Amino acid sequence: MTRQATLLKIKEAAAAAGLASPDQISPHVLRHAFAVHMHSGDIDLRVLQELLGHASIKTTQIYTHLDTSRLHHMVHDLHP
Repeated sequence: MTRQATLLKIKEAAAAAGLASPDQISPHVLRHAFAVHMHSGDIDLRVLQELLGHASIKTTQIYTHLDTSRLHHMVHDLHP
């Protein structure tokens, strides 16, 4: 499966799920949402680093600096 075919399938799934802006969904957005969700659930940062495949913990630490209250509002507003 090509990168383009994967992106198309993700966008189709987002549209089928009734998301308001399926054109804004991408593998990167899903990966980022996964990382933020796991971090907000108090996952150990080293475990998250392993799950994301980051070579450096500094890359993973980006998720510790996000405003979680904003994210909670987004999940509440956008999650079915």
